[in-house]
Amino acid sequence: MKISEKINTGKWSWVSAIVFVFLIAFVAGCANANEDEAALQNIAGAEADRGAEDEALHCCHTEDSAFANFQDFDMVVATVNGIDITAWEVMQEFEIAADMLVMEYINLFPDDTEFHFDRPFRGTTFGRILLEEAANIAAHVKIYYDYAAQNDIVWGDMGFHHPVIETVFAIISNPALFAPFEQYMPEDENASSPYVILTQELRDRALAGEDFSELIQTYGEDPGMEDNPNGYTFVRGDMVTPFEEATLGLEIGEISGPVISNFGVHIIKRVAPDPDNIMHGSSAPPDVSEEDLLGAQHILITASLPTLEDRMFDAVFYAFEAKLEGANIQFLATLDDIPLE
Repeated sequence: MKISEKINTGKWSWVSAIVFVFLIAFVAGCANANEDEAALQNIAGAEADRGAEDEALHCCHTEDSAFANFQDFDMVVATVNGIDITAWEVMQEFEIAADMLVMEYINLFPDDTEFHFDRPFRGTTFGRILLEEAANIAAHVKIYYDYAAQNDIVWGDMGFHHPVIETVFAIISNPALFAPFEQYMPEDENASSPYVILTQELRDRALAGEDFSELIQTYGEDPGMEDNPNGYTFVRGDMVTPFEEATLGLEIGEISGPVISNFGVHIIKRVAPDPDNIMHGSSAPPDVSEEDLLGAQHILITASLPTLEDRMFDAVFYAFEAKLEGANIQFLATLDDIPLE
């Protein structure tokens, strides 16, 4: 992939990945029933009669069926720090909770050919534990809702359509909101990475007089440089943020230190832009002035390293997890009033 192909999101570390899995499960719930059933049959490896695993997944992934006889979705079934959790909010997290529990059910009842929510499970029934887990996830989401409401965060602006992800991105995009979370920032260990050490050595060689273009040909891993040997000409918004910001911080002819992006590690040399060779796919308007153009060559060493955005993302999650550890989550008796089929 060329560096000129803009990427808007980072490769998150394990904390971020957990929430990303939740997000994928949430989006997957929007698939239609036929697609769900076909996918689940593939998981179970069954051509005709569903076995226990497929039957369990099928039941747990079909809210319309599981909640068929339930009417009062405004009923409060749990609280988190005194904030009400409704049956509707529990239902929204039902599939995610099911994904976490179904295999445990299958291991306990491997010979089941029919799935039963009232099976004995963890001292109560599978259905009760499933609802508790869904309520627990809903409570976690509620913490983010509460924070967003207090800080005038409007979901939808970031385009992720999930309250947790939207809230986190709103925080890391606003220095004032992020400031209290900075104490949770994971330590930056990239300086000891062999990729960063290599790019630093290449920078030193360039500063010592070696031809930057030749270093690109020998070490660079961005195929776009082959088509643009004199560098990219672009406007802000065409490149990933770390690349653009590093370029803006340089004078023409100056060479940056190692810059980490989603693509890897860059050494960037700012060059004079070429108005006649603006990067293909650029967002530059037809009448763009030369003053609005940027020019840069770079040596890219591809690697998967945490970017500053990744570390900021993790800091927010660490902070919310710390807050959730002390949360007072109460499951109410009304939770038993939700019938599952």
